[in-house]
Amino acid sequence: MTVLSTRDSVRDAVTAVAAAAARTLPLSAVADAPLSDATVADLLPPDGKGRAVSLNVRGAAVGRLVLVVADSLSSALENSPFGAQELLAALGPALADAGTALEQFSSESLQIEAAHEVEPGIALAGLGDGRLFAAVLLRTGGEHVATIALLVEQELAPEASEIPEPRENATTHTFQPLDQTRPASRAARPMDLLHNVEMGVTAELGRTRMTVRDLLALTPGAVVELDRAAGSPVDVLVNGTLIARGEVVVIDEEFAIRISEIIGTRTLDAVRR
Repeated sequence: MTVLSTRDSVRDAVTAVAAAAARTLPLSAVADAPLSDATVADLLPPDGKGRAVSLNVRGAAVGRLVLVVADSLSSALENSPFGAQELLAALGPALADAGTALEQFSSESLQIEAAHEVEPGIALAGLGDGRLFAAVLLRTGGEHVATIALLVEQELAPEASEIPEPRENATTHTFQPLDQTRPASRAARPMDLLHNVEMGVTAELGRTRMTVRDLLALTPGAVVELDRAAGSPVDVLVNGTLIARGEVVVIDEEFAIRISEIIGTRTLDAVRR
């Protein structure tokens, strides 16, 4: 059974997601108690404005994860001490932590699609229509600065008392059998059409997490420790997806990667777990 199948489980999930995202956002935020009954207006910043990013979630649970930030916070994120950057890029670490926290509440692996910016009202559409929903407001100094919302696109099973009684004198309709003839399948498009499409390839030596204070304290000669042991293979990613591992080599005085392992779909599922 899907873990995200009750109001309580969705409330627990959004609470964990909000806590994970708040740790990465550049503010000291305090999370309110989760809300399961709210309107779109209740979840928007006090001035009714703000910007929203949405991530579609597929797998055992199907739905979307929404992060709404007040204009003041989005402005601070886009004009950080490290220079101007797009809102999606600025929220990347918080969204990644939120997705990781959400995966703990699913009985199967989740596919979390790339985030995209959307109007807050559209991102939060679907409240109050019988679907599982919960949200947490984040406050700084009592001011509502962000909202984390989780909407599971799974209608609630009716309570026993809500199941309608069989109606007397009900008429049974007989339908004609469906035509079993299947339409002719379209010819598969050749993969040759995609051969000239360029994709970004990245070699990742390792990762680490640092506070803004530590980042601002970096100077030439400072050493940043990564989460990868010396001699470990380097990850090769295409558009952010891990496809292979290899070792760093030098060819004609330029760095290169010698591929040692190709990551298949089954291997990726094992890595995610």
